[in-house]
Formats: sequence, structure tokens, C-alpha cells
Amino acid sequence: MNGQSFTPVEASLVFEGQTVGSFVSQWGAKVALDDIRQVVLAARDGGTRKVILGGHSMGAVTTPTYAAWDFDGHPGYADLEALVLIDGGQFDAFAKFLVGTPFEKPWTTVAQAEAAIAGLVSAPFGLAGAPLPDGIELWMVGVLTEIGCQYALRDPQDFSVFWLVAELLPAGLLPPGLLPDSPITNEAFMGLLFTSSESMLAALHVDVGHLVESGFPWSWHNGPRATVPEVCRTFTHEPGNGLEWYYPLRLDMDLLLALGTLQPTPVTEALGLRPYHLKDVNLPLYVFETGLSQGDVLRAAGRLIAASKIHRAELWSDSTMGHFDPLADTPDLNLFVQTVVPFLTEITTGLVSAGP
Repeated sequence: MNGQSFTPVEASLVFEGQTVGSFVSQWGAKVALDDIRQVVLAARDGGTRKVILGGHSMGAVTTPTYAAWDFDGHPGYADLEALVLIDGGQFDAFAKFLVGTPFEKPWTTVAQAEAAIAGLVSAPFGLAGAPLPDGIELWMVGVLTEIGCQYALRDPQDFSVFWLVAELLPAGLLPPGLLPDSPITNEAFMGLLFTSSESMLAALHVDVGHLVESGFPWSWHNGPRATVPEVCRTFTHEPGNGLEWYYPLRLDMDLLLALGTLQPTPVTEALGLRPYHLKDVNLPLYVFETGLSQGDVLRAAGRLIAASKIHRAELWSDSTMGHFDPLADTPDLNLFVQTVVPFLTEITTGLVSAGP
């Protein structure tokens, strides 16, 4: 390859003349938004169908960014009917959650942005939020969750494999104090993982029940909002898709550190980012907030509304819900489902349906 000698490992990390690091370091907001646009255009079917763009967590950060984006002179919002933000958004929606991380403060200079992006060549994968401990790779988090769910679904009441081998796992992979001294079931292990609020696990929080501290091994009581089997089925529906094992850190950098106010700046111009149409966004907006952001999601939504031409907005909050509860809770106990369905019905049909 270009006269260079590569070991087998090095050769496997080269794609079209680029290392994986240099290649993945380019997978930022522009790549993601261009991909989303292809889906939006296909869904519109030549303008014969209405498209509502929505997302959860970082998807809710991406959604208003798409609306404000310039696609070669065409504003993103022009192809949409409404926006749905589920527990996220631009304008510092995750401000409290990101305190103490490299994502706490946006880039203020082009040099700062370029230096951070240059560092991606050696470490291109990661997520915004609490940094992983030394020696813990992002793929380990995805693998642990999916294997744990496989055990919880196949042998829910058997002794937890991860409890048995906890001392052999890399230090820092599980939060201190997550596992009790008494043996627990496979289902209980995943229940503790999903209900933990420690560090990055807060972003996985869903109310699936509680530990039953009796019997041998200790088991798990599911419900009433959600259950371990229901959540685990979503994580194992397709192998490898519960959590992204390899997530391009450049995407979160662009969205949170460069595009946080959806306004053009020297940084966005230098990086080829195009948030040119925020002031003209005039779409109906639905926003739902859980307890993760401590009120920042709705405050961020207010800033989005003030900076745009959005004149209709529905803002809902349930601080008792975890970050994943809107996606996992049974509809009868899920304020998100109960409020978003009437909103979507009105947008798509023009008819006002009954509220929750």
C-alpha cells in the first residue's frame, strides 16, 4: 500500500488508504445529516407523504440541527411537518449531565476544535458524558449489556454469570457497589444495571422494578412501568444493535461542542458545518423531559423557540422517569406515549384527538 509495509493488524486498520482513526474522525454531523436527509426524502415519496422528524437523547440533539441545516441552499425544515424531541435537544439540554466531562464547554476557537479533532485519529470512538475509566473500551459496554440481556432472557432465574465472574471483569466496567454480596439471578443483574444512576449508566436508566433481597439467589421483581424481559428484547432484537459498540466521537463533538446554539460561528465555518436556517424554522414542536437533565431539556426548548419562528410547542415533563423510560414503559403508565400520540395525530390528520 503506497510502498509502506504493514503488519497484519495495521493492514486490517486501513481503508482506502486511510487508517480507521483518520476515517472515523470524519464521521461527524455533516455525514449524519446527509444520511438522514436521504431517509427523509425517501419517506416524503416526492412530497406525497408528511414527515415528522424525531429523536431520543442525542437523536433529540440531531433533530433541531437537521431543521436548521442548509443542504446546498435548501433548509432542512422545509421537508418536515414537525419536530419531536425526546429527552434531549440543543441549547445545553444536557448541561448538568455533562459537567466535569470534555463536553462541558463548547469550542470557542478554531484552533481548539482542530486540536480536538486531530486527537481522534488515535482514539476515534466514544460518547459524550462521563469518560470511561482507563482500560475500558466503548465496545465493552455494548458487549456487556447485550450478553447480559441474552442470559436474562434465556435463563432469567439462574445464577448471574456476571455476578460469579465480577472480580475478573476490568476494573471500572461496573460501578462500585452495583452488585450485592449475595448471589443474584441473571435477570436481577440486568435489573440493577438498568436502574442504576451511576455515571454513564444514568443514560440507560429505566424503571424495570426492584431487587428481591431474599431467596438464593436473590431475584428481581419486574414492573409496574417496565420489565427486564421487555427492555432486553429491544437490546437483542438484532445482534449487535442494542448499543453501538463503535460510536464515532466526532458526531457528538460536532453536535455539542460546535453546533450547540445552531448559529454560524468561525468554528462551524472552519469545520464545514451549515446551521444557517434556525431563525426561519417554523415547525410545530413536541418536547418530552425526564429526570435526567434536571429541567435543562425544557429550558433548552425555550431557547430554541425564542431563537426561531416556532409558534406552536407542547412541552411535557415527568421527573420520575429515567432516560429510557419513554421508550420502554407500558403505554398506560407512560406520559410520553399518552401525550405524543395526540400531537402526532393532529399533525398528520389535522384532527385534535383526546389528550392523556
